[in-house]
Amino acid sequence: ATTEIYTLSLHDAFRSLIAASSVVRPDHGPLMRPGLTVPLETASGKVMAAYDPLIGMPAGYTADAWSQAAFHIRAAGVAYDMEAVIPGVCCAAVPVRTPDGRITGSLAVVAPPERPVATFVSELTTAAQAIGAGLSQHLPEILSQNAERASNM
Repeated sequence: ATTEIYTLSLHDAFRSLIAASSVVRPDHGPLMRPGLTVPLETASGKVMAAYDPLIGMPAGYTADAWSQAAFHIRAAGVAYDMEAVIPGVCCAAVPVRTPDGRITGSLAVVAPPERPVATFVSELTTAAQAIGAGLSQHLPEILSQNAERASNM
């Protein structure tokens, strides 16, 4: 049985929203619904914060520690959350870039600790490149629809 969840989060000027999710674990479904805001402490949130310092920094970091962590995320092209947000849940996230290089979101895998998320990074990076190539023309419409969904919940 598949135990991973994949999420695509998109960023606008103020927040990152889950745009799509392949929820296969009902116990985590309510946390990963499209339209929900992505917390900065998640792997996806860390990716967005590492590339856009105006959205803030994840809780639990000093400014110097976050500066170093953000540098490492940008250098590696991936952020991790190893059970820091939800016990028993690990995440890896990579940036989604438009053809002109803008970071517009992140693609993440969420898995239990026995499924090492680092093994998914190559697959995530390839998929994020393909998503970014097709996303730039539809991004404003997708963000608007997801914000509308979130406000109706």
